[in-house]
Amino acid sequence: MGLDAAVRLAAIVAVVFLLSGIVGAIVIRKVIGKVISLGMCALIALLFWSQRANIKSCAANATVGDTTCHFLWFDVQVPSPADELTRS
Repeated sequence: MGLDAAVRLAAIVAVVFLLSGIVGAIVIRKVIGKVISLGMCALIALLFWSQRANIKSCAANATVGDTTCHFLWFDVQVPSPADELTRS
């Protein structure tokens, strides 16, 4: 292999590595974006699931009259089970 062939080979290898780096960065960015989106959706689902359990527990403890339960940033009026039976 002569000097000219070695220079061409080095240039080709450099271009191939540069292009593979660019393609790799694009693929990694898309994958990381999907992982971050999935993580955010999982956190929101967990937040609502835990709040659902809290409001269910609060409603189960309602005995007489309406009870106010806290759901996220809102107050929710929950009627007592006895009041529900007399209404129907």
